[in-house]
Amino acid sequence: MRYLILAAVTAALLTPAIAGALPLPPEPGGSTTAPQTPLLPPPTIPPPPPLIPPILPAPPPPLIPPTLPAPPPPPAPAPPPPAGSGSGTTAQSVTWPSGCRTVDLWTEQKSFLFHVRVYRFHQVKHWCWRGGVIYDERHAWTFEGSSTACLQTVYPDNSWFFTWAPGKPQSGHYSEERAHATNCVFHIGDWKEFYPDVKIWAHADGTYVVTTQD
Repeated sequence: MRYLILAAVTAALLTPAIAGALPLPPEPGGSTTAPQTPLLPPPTIPPPPPLIPPILPAPPPPLIPPTLPAPPPPPAPAPPPPAGSGSGTTAQSVTWPSGCRTVDLWTEQKSFLFHVRVYRFHQVKHWCWRGGVIYDERHAWTFEGSSTACLQTVYPDNSWFFTWAPGKPQSGHYSEERAHATNCVFHIGDWKEFYPDVKIWAHADGTYVVTTQD
């Protein structure tokens, strides 16, 4: 009898525990499968932006060679000075078919008070010609100054060929030498400025025209 009572008590204690551990029976008409989470659509990846070609800078403008100015027209011929040298506006005639020539032409300035020469500025020009064409042209400057003359600056020369005889573009040659000088006292103080200038138009027959400025 004691064993029956012990068995009944043990069964009463184990029945609720076993009942909680077992799954509940499905409801009528229901499913035993747990509900599933719905699948989300894949994320939308935006397309890459279109490629924009780089904007290249505009090409530089083409280089245009400078246009040399035409030489100034020679002045009207005047009586020539002493042979081979002179100043002012002069013309010399030789008219040789071919040859070479060297001339020394100058401009000078004299003192207003003492009437003595302050300076003399030269252009020495050499040229040869044959068949109406000038070649071997050379020119240079020289300066003769007194004790009261100061040579401040010699400017770059101007020179080019020009058409003197019809159809021959190298039948003439123009050259200019110019400077800046002052009338100074013992090479210290300047009280007057001068701009000597010698221009020569040489021709392919030995003639030339010269103009000068003090």
